[in-house]
Amino acid sequence: MDRWSDEQRSFAVEMFLKNGDSATLAQRRFRTRFNRASRQCSFEAYHTEMGRYLQDKQMKKPVGVQRSVRTPENVERVRLSVEASPGRSLRRQAALRMSYSSVRRILKTLTFHPHKIAITQQLMPRDYVIRMEFAQTMLEMLAEDIVILTSDEAHFHLSGFVNKQNCRYWASQNPRHIHERPLHCERATVWCAVGSVGVIEAVPRRMVQQVMSNFQDRLHECVRRNGHHLEDVIFKT
Repeated sequence: MDRWSDEQRSFAVEMFLKNGDSATLAQRRFRTRFNRASRQCSFEAYHTEMGRYLQDKQMKKPVGVQRSVRTPENVERVRLSVEASPGRSLRRQAALRMSYSSVRRILKTLTFHPHKIAITQQLMPRDYVIRMEFAQTMLEMLAEDIVILTSDEAHFHLSGFVNKQNCRYWASQNPRHIHERPLHCERATVWCAVGSVGVIEAVPRRMVQQVMSNFQDRLHECVRRNGHHLEDVIFKT
């Protein structure tokens, strides 16, 4: 019997796998596809050709371990690129002719992590004194058990500003960078006040006590840092 063509051998293996490793069903599909009689496609001939096909495919497989992109040269290229532009996104780092996933794995090997930038109000020299005075005054009022109405507000900026969710700084340690921006800019503000008495929204007393306790802790921290930013509050990894 003549040896099958590559198309016939490929079809035979495909039918064998698609029919649950059933040689009988695969032979029927093969005979129908290539218009062969039973005597031209016997059980023994079918398995012989399949064995030859699989052996040829196995011999054509590349020998050895597949080459990895994480070579010492590429690792060094990524390290130098990140150190030169630590704020650059992974997508742009991939311009080193390496895939996004390869760059990410190399950065993991280098123990680099994407740290978030802290967005805070820009502080002028006179602001430190004002913050110190406010913290000390509030601590005195809280010590006298005065009823205090606390408030908060949310600003919807009408102009572009830095979105910290899209800012990452790749480094092995948190650089604790701060991005300062002007206090006053064009925006719409929503304001709300909450207190232990006369609350606008229903706030559990336990939550109010917890908020006041945290507020006092931050006031003490503000005094300790001479009016500067609170380190343990604004920095996150």
